[in-house]
Amino acid sequence: QIALIAVQGPEAEKYLSPLIQPVDLKTYRCAKTMLNGEEVILSRTGYTGEDGFEIYGPAPVIEDLMKKLVETGVEPCGLGARDTLRLEARLPLYGQELGDDINPVETGLKRFLDLEGPEWIGQDKCREMAENPPRKLVGLQLEDRQAARTHTPVLRDSEIIGEVTSGSFLPTVGASCSLALVRSDSVKINSMVEVDLRGRKKPARVVRLPFYKKGA
Repeated sequence: QIALIAVQGPEAEKYLSPLIQPVDLKTYRCAKTMLNGEEVILSRTGYTGEDGFEIYGPAPVIEDLMKKLVETGVEPCGLGARDTLRLEARLPLYGQELGDDINPVETGLKRFLDLEGPEWIGQDKCREMAENPPRKLVGLQLEDRQAARTHTPVLRDSEIIGEVTSGSFLPTVGASCSLALVRSDSVKINSMVEVDLRGRKKPARVVRLPFYKKGA
């Protein structure tokens, strides 16, 4: 009954504003508004690292909105495109950079944790790890177009120091890049490691994250 469409990119507001009752929204804010006589929720959110909006509402209304957006030149795309964009922006995905076997401190999400407030499940483990996490999330850029994907081993001096959590060829960056969880003491920015692609070791450089930053 309820559908969602995400309109993402630096021109998202330009294409969306003629079609929906305007709402002055800041990033990460939402509000109710009207679309074709129906109430919908409009939020300035998304998982692409760019400006954008998500619209939630009755399925027929959202379907009609999508058709009108396509008619004005907006290109529809799926989760594969979303995944490369969220990877460029270093946005974590559950099951890859988030999960039962990954402490959020290891993936750089400490700023979202209330370590001193009311107790919550896992707070003690996060507090223990806060100052000295055994692993850290790093960015890797390969020297060829072949991507190092999830669970690819990462090596330094022939020793496995971690594994890739997500990887793909990133169109905006123009290179094959990966996020990897490695031992905290194993690498520094601009150092070289290797990724084991089905028995073939390929060089990769440790780079600063995110791979792509809005407005850069």
